[in-house]
Amino acid sequence: MIQIKNINIHRFRGIKDLSLNNLKPITIFLGENSVGKSTVLESLFVVTGPSNPFISIRVTAIRAHGAIGLKDVNYMFYDSDFSQIPTFEAILNTNERRQISLYPDYSIDESSTTDDLSSLGNNNHLITGINCKFELSSDHGTYSGESSFIRNQEGKLEPHIDSKYRETIESVSLSSYNTPGSLIDEYDALVKAGKKEIILKALECFDDRISAIESTKEGLFIAYKHLQKMVPLSMAGDGIQKYLSIALRAYLPSTDIIIIDEIENGLHFSAHQKLWKCILEAARDLGKQFFISTHNQETLKCLATFVGELESTSQLISIITLARDKEAIEPYYLSGFGLSGAMENDVEIRQ
Repeated sequence: MIQIKNINIHRFRGIKDLSLNNLKPITIFLGENSVGKSTVLESLFVVTGPSNPFISIRVTAIRAHGAIGLKDVNYMFYDSDFSQIPTFEAILNTNERRQISLYPDYSIDESSTTDDLSSLGNNNHLITGINCKFELSSDHGTYSGESSFIRNQEGKLEPHIDSKYRETIESVSLSSYNTPGSLIDEYDALVKAGKKEIILKALECFDDRISAIESTKEGLFIAYKHLQKMVPLSMAGDGIQKYLSIALRAYLPSTDIIIIDEIENGLHFSAHQKLWKCILEAARDLGKQFFISTHNQETLKCLATFVGELESTSQLISIITLARDKEAIEPYYLSGFGLSGAMENDVEIRQ
């Protein structure tokens, strides 16, 4: 499976310059609020789909609680300055190098009297879209392309996709702001791939009262041993929806990279160890790569338990604590072994 080894982030949101190296199959980001953890996850998401204009616009939609628009796009630029072009450079385990830059598409509105300053950038520039220019280099040569998301004359956002480029990475970003949704498409894809039993076993691990999961026209339904009728997934609780949303992506054969912001949200601490078991198996056995942020000491202790029991898992894990020093953000690295030792000695590593 394709994985990201290194990434450099320049002038994106609150990050002026940040380099992250030796990224592992499971890389966990820690740090205080507003230090840039979510911004790092968004950057990783951008480099997995440079030709997909929906990704560059979605990193703003996620922050806007699902509203896809241009209202807050100026905040993608460092200090909300359109001259500060966000640039991302990444190296994959295939030795492919990716460089992506996001450029604003805007018109100058000198006569505007609008009070909605959130839609305006500096110097009364009215954002009309985002252009994504990218260059990919590998042993097979170099490819340069461009995609965009531009507001048309009817006022609707219109994607322009590089039709010649074929993306080699499939990724998914699971935000703490958004609910998992129906998940029926992901489940149906797993069934077609012959992986239905894997998901059922994962659900039984989460809750041993579960006996079946079925896809219907109304959505996914869960069967419990003590109930006669099946329960819609939407009624089964936030915890099982969060767990299933991650498990489905982890076991989907087509998915390479799973990005999870604030993994603990919606889960009781007793479910953390079950979720880490699923993630570790997918990383070790299926070659998946996970980028995860958390504030929760309990979920780190659960992960450390696996590291202590299975020595081989330590090589899969990297902990990166982000710390702000004035304008700069510094990364501090801890290995899987280091995590285990820190938890055994009750050392605080979240900040």
